[in-house]
Amino acid sequence: MNISMLPDADGMKCYAAEDIRVQRVSEYDGQCEEHVFLPKGHYHRPVFHAMSDEELYVIRGSGSFTCGGVSHCYSPGSTFHIPRGVQHGFSAHTETVLFSLQKPPIVDLETGDADIHCHETVLQVQE
Repeated sequence: MNISMLPDADGMKCYAAEDIRVQRVSEYDGQCEEHVFLPKGHYHRPVFHAMSDEELYVIRGSGSFTCGGVSHCYSPGSTFHIPRGVQHGFSAHTETVLFSLQKPPIVDLETGDADIHCHETVLQVQE
């Protein structure tokens, strides 16, 4: 997944990953806090973070969240714990804003390196 740096907003570092926009709120003690913006209709295929644990809090929006192969509906106030190595993805039914706490940060803003990985499934067609 490609990470694109965006202009700072309100003094916060910003970046995009596909159609997801992110604002880094703070970074301290090997962790960070971010606002994550998912557009209406966004589908985020399942990914995992090899080194990072993540806590998500839904501020605004509704949709479905899949974690470890189990699907959950989300709405404001929903919270999710995502341990490192567990696949997770989103389908945003409405524009969604998440608060994300990550340890360590998933994206290194200095280098642009991202701890975002996909398990690729290879399908074989039998004739």
